Amino acid sequence: GLAELLTEVSRPRLFQQFREAHPLIHIRERTFRSLFPKNFRRLTKRQESCGCARCIEFHGLHATALRMRRELKTRHFSFNYEPYDHPKASDAVFCLLCPEAESSSGEKLGVPPAACWMGRCDKCGIGKTFKTQQPEMDKGPNALTVKMTTFEYVADPCPHKPDRKSQKRITRRVTAGEFMDEYLKKLKEYAYHLCLMRTLDRCRRAREAGIEPGDALDLRDFAEKLSAEFEGAPQHDHWQNVTCTIETAVVTAFDKTHVDALARGATPSAARREATRAADAAADAAVGELAKDHHYFFISDYKKQDAAVVHRNMDELITRLRERGLLKDTGTLWQLTDGCGAQYWCSRAVHLLQKLAKKHKITIDRMRSAPGHGKSKADGAHAVLKVYVRSVMAMETAGLPDDRKWTMKKESLEDGEPVRFHREIARLFDHVDYEKEKRKFKKDETMNRTRLANGKMESRVVRPYDEEDVDERECGNFSTIELATAEEKRKSLPHSTWKAFHHLRILPSGRAYVRRWPCACTPCVSMLKAHRCHTPANCELRAIWGNFNDWRDIHLKQKDGPVCEEEDLDDDVEARAEHFLEQKRKCVEIIDVGDVGAIPAPDDDADGYEYYLVQFKSVPYELDKPTVLGEWNDGEPFAEGTEVIDFVYYYRSFLPRDKNAFTKYGRLNWWYLQEEEQVFTMPTDLIVHAGIEMHDPICPDGEPNGPRSTLGKALKAKPVAVPAIDHDTICDEVAERADVIVGDE
Repeated sequence: GLAELLTEVSRPRLFQQFREAHPLIHIRERTFRSLFPKNFRRLTKRQESCGCARCIEFHGLHATALRMRRELKTRHFSFNYEPYDHPKASDAVFCLLCPEAESSSGEKLGVPPAACWMGRCDKCGIGKTFKTQQPEMDKGPNALTVKMTTFEYVADPCPHKPDRKSQKRITRRVTAGEFMDEYLKKLKEYAYHLCLMRTLDRCRRAREAGIEPGDALDLRDFAEKLSAEFEGAPQHDHWQNVTCTIETAVVTAFDKTHVDALARGATPSAARREATRAADAAADAAVGELAKDHHYFFISDYKKQDAAVVHRNMDELITRLRERGLLKDTGTLWQLTDGCGAQYWCSRAVHLLQKLAKKHKITIDRMRSAPGHGKSKADGAHAVLKVYVRSVMAMETAGLPDDRKWTMKKESLEDGEPVRFHREIARLFDHVDYEKEKRKFKKDETMNRTRLANGKMESRVVRPYDEEDVDERECGNFSTIELATAEEKRKSLPHSTWKAFHHLRILPSGRAYVRRWPCACTPCVSMLKAHRCHTPANCELRAIWGNFNDWRDIHLKQKDGPVCEEEDLDDDVEARAEHFLEQKRKCVEIIDVGDVGAIPAPDDDADGYEYYLVQFKSVPYELDKPTVLGEWNDGEPFAEGTEVIDFVYYYRSFLPRDKNAFTKYGRLNWWYLQEEEQVFTMPTDLIVHAGIEMHDPICPDGEPNGPRSTLGKALKAKPVAVPAIDHDTICDEVAERADVIVGDE
């Protein structure tokens, strides 16, 4: 077939450029499109991406396996040799694993249970569901030989790194048995990679479709370096540097009208309707999706690309989003990044995200894509920026309108210093009134107005920074995060390290939680919106996850070295009070009759615990007259209109009352309800946590639980247990509220 002709410019934009270049030629867009050759295509992520080495390697091995089996069948036709017939590589994967998981409603979920592709299932694997035959394992002198191509790290020294290694494609001829040894090894790796890729892609699409007004979706990545292109070689000496680094953030957020309506107490659906009416009233409003894309390019001639640079750029990005009203207080910044450890997925990155969450009072939810599959809108934005800059560099001033004199400066010096390349790029963008160009583009009556109206990009912003703007002292020096359980360490189970986790969540308090996969089903998202890091029992994908997707708390360990000084944000009592009010609102929104919550315990509590557990007997309601609510408010009546709720107390099970009780019995935190209990009323301001999913108590191994033992006596009351992660969340919230009075004044 014909080779494809690829363009990085859309067809509507190409038509506009043609009309500007040839104003005397009258032609409409439909006729212009008919002139394109049939092999004319838009450059997509498929063409511009370098591809995943693991996928490319195994697809090549699988093609070799198919050829080898066909030849072996010809050789051994009389020995009942019946090889596997797997036309696609994925067929071999699903032959290796158990059948697809099914939801409670019987829906096929697309991948087997996670225990299978993590190598922890006793029912599937090599030799069980996937079996080899004798001709394929022959390594003798008369064995069939095949060409095998793999990716391997080989020595590739350079002057700066003598011990450097690079990944290269290595082709060698081996026997059928040697090939099958390598093929089966790579099949195990590819099975995990394929199932992980499909799972994360499903989660990613659900996350991108679920953002609400006041939140923002951030797709970010670093681009390959951009090199300057000049008209003549001597011009090369006019610049201090001729390359620059670019980090692109494509932010999807709702219009400020959404956020303002949400701040006034409107529901997300009501906020959407209000913004729709406002958009209809505007003369140049677009009809279509109200969530728009904003492209931010952070460019510099500082070559380093690490967590410190990302922290600096994110700080500026969040500040600008807050100023523009695109990200509200206590909102969530949903992020999608690739798997680069130095930039986005290391202990230093977690520490810096904690600082940002505390500083801006927001939640940062970061998802890491599958290795080799991190392409997103950010990569397309890279290409657009590079094409634009390269075209502007080569522009001539002669014959162009005054506002199109964008050619690069030819002066050798600027205020006595060489011109800096990234600053010049920012200057070129300053000459572009993007909103003006956009309105002009929309008003062109020859264009397809429906396509224009459905366009999502709203703005482009280029922000230069220098090496002096990056503060390395804030980074600190931390040990690698250890998340493996004691059993995983003892058995050396695969996929137990930090790199096996793809979902990181930082709360406004600075607490960091992580889990393996960012499930975005309705129950899980409801938990996250309530600022709760807990996997619900009714998770729609639990048939895949099993018990492998529970949240884990992150505690960073400082190494010897420069210690960063944390900002004392706890002194800002007013800001903390606003945060607590927002937390209270989120808790109250999800409360239903029969739910379990927590309230702070008095300072003189004899049990030594920090909270009481309660069961709600009503939904929140307002007092219709001044009312005294027991000992709350020192016996003084609460004003009319105060939001209150009815509840009963849980009682803590009989356990030793010494200060080491919780440590001695691990995570035991057992509670029970009496059959007839008095109903109390309290203001909703006291609620620190709600929606706790209690579970049946589990006795620690080795602890006596007979009728006369401590645990046996406790079990007689049929107690329920508080999940460990809920216990930690409650204790943290109680500690932060210790000296702040939260009210509705």
